[in-house]
Amino acid sequence: MLGILINVDECIGCHACEVACKNSHEFPKEIMVQRVVSVEEGKFPSVKTLHSPVERCMHCLEPACVSACPFGAITKTERGPVIIDHEKCTGCQLCVKACPWNIPKFSMEAKKVYKCDFCYSRLQEGLSPACVEVCPVGALKFGDREELLKEAKAEKKYIYGEVEAGGTSLIYASNEPLTKIGLPKLFPEELEILAVNPDAQRAFAEFRTAVLKESKTLPRKVKRLLTIVAYAVAGCEECVEECTREALSEGIKRNEILDALTIACLVKGGSALNTCKKAFKILKEKV
Repeated sequence: MLGILINVDECIGCHACEVACKNSHEFPKEIMVQRVVSVEEGKFPSVKTLHSPVERCMHCLEPACVSACPFGAITKTERGPVIIDHEKCTGCQLCVKACPWNIPKFSMEAKKVYKCDFCYSRLQEGLSPACVEVCPVGALKFGDREELLKEAKAEKKYIYGEVEAGGTSLIYASNEPLTKIGLPKLFPEELEILAVNPDAQRAFAEFRTAVLKESKTLPRKVKRLLTIVAYAVAGCEECVEECTREALSEGIKRNEILDALTIACLVKGGSALNTCKKAFKILKEKV
């Protein structure tokens, strides 16, 4: 799976990626599928500025826009990019509503929706995305998603895109919380620590990998946690509540149950959060 790592701390805000993106695509004039933002904090003389390209498609591992499009105009390719077939696009904008970041841009001129396509045509020719190629300081890096994640984690940075919306092919990394550049918090209040704490992000990712890749001979505890995830994703509120109580009575730690509920919320989104509300309340009562 391909990915792009954006090192926010290295970005100088030159806008070269914006220009390269526009020049390498035949978008309508009014459409920009990414923009560079600059955010200042602090007071003179101790002012710090963060620059970063934002408002670009995250290329989700499980894209909601693909499921939302009633005409099959959006597809997730095997290598990672999420692309739009404009011959099929009718401009209904359901993909815009489905996207957690409201990324797809509707063109009044063309009556169709546009977004970053990861420079899919360039990839077919063995080239890297235009934005990566022109970055003068190497703030954007293209390669295997897992390798890029390892690199970001090794530097102990805040990471955005590993678990958000189930994971994305676009990864942001910075020494500062990435909400500072405007990336939205996609976690409910109970899971807020994942959005701002690198150690919590790594712990969650390791837990999720261990659970989802376990062999068939699962320990009873893992089976119980997987059952909670399954019921939460399926939307069975009573089953989640019952399983949570049973897990606590069996001596399973509160944090382990919370991690299981977290997985369901990240996979299913808001609907799973509603399903898990009573379970979250039970866990709070047991603290």
